[in-house]
Amino acid sequence: GTLIIYGNGTMKDFNETNPAPWNVQTISRVKIEGIKNIGSYSFTSLPLVTRIVIPDSVEKIHENAFATNIMIEEMIIGKGIKEIGNNPFFQCIDLKNITVNESNVNFKNDGNGMVETIDGKKLVVYPPGKKNTEYVIQHETIGSYSFNGNSYIENITIGSNVKTIES
Repeated sequence: GTLIIYGNGTMKDFNETNPAPWNVQTISRVKIEGIKNIGSYSFTSLPLVTRIVIPDSVEKIHENAFATNIMIEEMIIGKGIKEIGNNPFFQCIDLKNITVNESNVNFKNDGNGMVETIDGKKLVVYPPGKKNTEYVIQHETIGSYSFNGNSYIENITIGSNVKTIES
């Protein structure tokens, strides 16, 4: 079935011991309308969902918002996103590419499926399903949990441009 979330504010944060009430095995599609902030653990463990479109109304994705959605192959981030929390796509093991709306003034796709800040200085998300075994980081900053959940990467080379590794 389809889960439709609508409103005009911030979604409640959930966690592993207090999961979202719609955390069920029958949802195959998620539609988000009007929401400003997607709460922590809001859309986790929905094994039938393969595609998520985050609309332009959303400004923030909280930590682990889409964690453990093992079938997500496509993630499209709207132009309104201003902040991405830690580990938003943790263990989304089929997610190889994240598309960012070209009108987003804060983030962009680096051309290889990863999310970086608009100035290209910070790596924000390396997709958990990206199957490259090696990566050379040329960003100035490596964001917290950027590679978390990717079991394919074996070697990371930290380039001379790197100044900060966030914890």
